[in-house]
Amino acid sequence: MFNFLEMNRYMKSELVGKKQNVKALGELLEVLESIVGKAKKGADFDVFISQCENGTIYNNFAQAAGITRQQAKAAFFHLLFGVGGQTPYSKLFEQIYPSIINIIKPFKKQMGYELFSVILQKIESIYFVKTILPICQYSNIPTLSKHDSLFTTERNFKKMESLFNEVMTKHFNKKFTKKNKNKNHK
Repeated sequence: MFNFLEMNRYMKSELVGKKQNVKALGELLEVLESIVGKAKKGADFDVFISQCENGTIYNNFAQAAGITRQQAKAAFFHLLFGVGGQTPYSKLFEQIYPSIINIIKPFKKQMGYELFSVILQKIESIYFVKTILPICQYSNIPTLSKHDSLFTTERNFKKMESLFNEVMTKHFNKKFTKKNKNKNHK
């Protein structure tokens, strides 16, 4: 299970000694932590986290909405990163994941909708670029990063996956299986 408090501690340790704009990010993390802590979380919260972790969130929402995976992903991006307001799928999202809405809406109301996407992107960036990528490079795995993805040679894929899982287990007590997008990989 994703441990937000552990992630927040990790993020804060990454931010120590950085410049003023990073101090603001630390403050955003504290606001988000406070909202997550206060939010009423039902069973849907655990379902949402589990579906995110196992990569089925878009497929499940697409099935519930009767739309394609790409349409579901676009609806998620609008719900998570947009101004708010009603969309064709916002009511369904709220019905399926009310606990998540109980986190997103107060954060956007208190801090502005723009900062929600910023904080999620910063968390992802710090984790991939400042943690996973240097470990791969230190381990002599040729690696390129692009946002939330890491690329390596087919020969190094298993080694990278193993390192990735070590780090994920250490920080989140969670193992992830990443897909090799090379269709020729067996």
